[in-house]
Amino acid sequence: MLDPTQTVADSAPPPKPPKDKGKFWTRTKVILSGTLAFVGAVTGVISIVPILTRDATNFSHLEIAAEPVASDTTEWAIPIEALDAEFPLGGVGCGPEQLEWLGTHAEPIQRSFMLNLRNSAREGAMLALTEFRSTTQGDEDRGAIRVRLVCAPSGVLPQSAYYAKLPADDPSAEAVHVRVEAGAAPNSSPEIPVAFNLAPGESGKVPIDLFSRNPVVGAMQVTVLSRDEARTVEIAGSEFEMPALLFGGEMFLFTTNEGLVCNRVESGTLLPCTVDELGHEWQAAAR
Repeated sequence: MLDPTQTVADSAPPPKPPKDKGKFWTRTKVILSGTLAFVGAVTGVISIVPILTRDATNFSHLEIAAEPVASDTTEWAIPIEALDAEFPLGGVGCGPEQLEWLGTHAEPIQRSFMLNLRNSAREGAMLALTEFRSTTQGDEDRGAIRVRLVCAPSGVLPQSAYYAKLPADDPSAEAVHVRVEAGAAPNSSPEIPVAFNLAPGESGKVPIDLFSRNPVVGAMQVTVLSRDEARTVEIAGSEFEMPALLFGGEMFLFTTNEGLVCNRVESGTLLPCTVDELGHEWQAAAR
């Protein structure tokens, strides 16, 4: 029997003490902080990976090589005395009979090269190519001076030409742009050094013609700029051997259907000359 003075509340079991809310939120904050730290770390990795794997321009992306220019037109270094032997005439400027004569009296030379350039990067800054030079010193003793002879099957002298002129026997000289026009007025404007910019993915070609007053063996090189760095790069396949040529090769003979004709290049102009004038110039150079 209940005591009338006892209340229902007095008879109920005592309530459990409330949970410590402060400790609960402390644990929660620790767990959340760890999760956020992990997410932050993952996010950092994701943002860094593309930077590490980006294919941006640098020196390793430059592809450059030279190859000799091959055509039906050949070039020869001929001693002046050989001109006393009558050059054979035929129905063409330079055919089998003329080539046989040249094989007996002259030596073949390879002066023309094509430089193939490419920047293989996918993005980034351009590569700048400047100061195309030879890598060897010329021989101070010229020795036997030869005359350059161009043997063209067509027998027709081109009226214009473009190339980069490189003095093969002078490593201090840069290749310069040359445009030659027959019958044009001599151009006294300064020669512009060859330079080439390669953006990522771009390629290009540079035709190089060698000229040499002295006998020389060597190769070509180029200065490459990438951002604020510069390097000298040897050009693969650019090895050459040049004889001592009269006027470096800018006074030359050309085969036509009527025989050999003399030409000289002066200030961007192709001018006619005579075989006698060529002989006089050779005698003066040989002294």
